[in-house]
Amino acid sequence: MTLPVGLRGVTGVHTLINTLWGTASTPALATLRFTFDDGSTFVKPLVGNVDIRDYYQNVFTNEINNTTTVRVFFTDTDGPAGPNRYRLDKQFVDLSAYSEKTLVSVRLADFGNENLQRTFLAGMTVQSVPEPSALLLLGSGVLGLFAARRAKGR
Repeated sequence: MTLPVGLRGVTGVHTLINTLWGTASTPALATLRFTFDDGSTFVKPLVGNVDIRDYYQNVFTNEINNTTTVRVFFTDTDGPAGPNRYRLDKQFVDLSAYSEKTLVSVRLADFGNENLQRTFLAGMTVQSVPEPSALLLLGSGVLGLFAARRAKGR
């Protein structure tokens, strides 16, 4: 799955990715590929029991590193195999080394198959540095408020 972005100054990407029938194999059975406007790419392997794990806590991958991947949602609702947690985990990929470029697209590649890790993406947010024009606009607004307040006080 390839998601178009088209944003300059990206410093990081937050994703919600989990698996079904996860495995802790290396090489990783899933990757995120970030493509930039100059043709360069950055590939983040998504390793089971480190970066990603099953959405359903049971017998497959159940661990994460709790640094670049953290749990953001879980429920103790009974599942098809009995009382187990359903969960969503958030990954953060640091792209600050590429912040001078435009992020063209993000591709989630899934190299698994049925009964051997299927990966799904539930959400993605791109984090970027504000453009100088936006900072200038914010600064002029704050300066205007200060000037109006000062004039009112006279």
